[in-house]
Amino acid sequence: MAKKDSNDKNEVEEKPRETPVEFLASLAAVLVTGLFIITFVVQAFEIPSSSMENTLLIGDHVFVNRIQFAPKTRWVGPLVPYLEVRRGDILGFLLPDPQHRGP
Repeated sequence: MAKKDSNDKNEVEEKPRETPVEFLASLAAVLVTGLFIITFVVQAFEIPSSSMENTLLIGDHVFVNRIQFAPKTRWVGPLVPYLEVRRGDILGFLLPDPQHRGP
């Protein structure tokens, strides 16, 4: 029987290490994806008033789906599950700019 070296037992296959360029590319991909999602898909809001107090309390944090109730567009209309607003749905609105006055 052949005798194995003691080094064979202690040898552990080393995984190839990620280079700094690969790390930065991965980080950039995650950041771009995250910014896209935050900008176009969901947005975080904090409830500022008691107008929905039976459902949402002042200071609650919610994520608002920005696509679901958006107007349909030609180029992504068939791909996105748009819904009509129904009674009981909770919608999020941005506060109007206090310096902007209507016509």
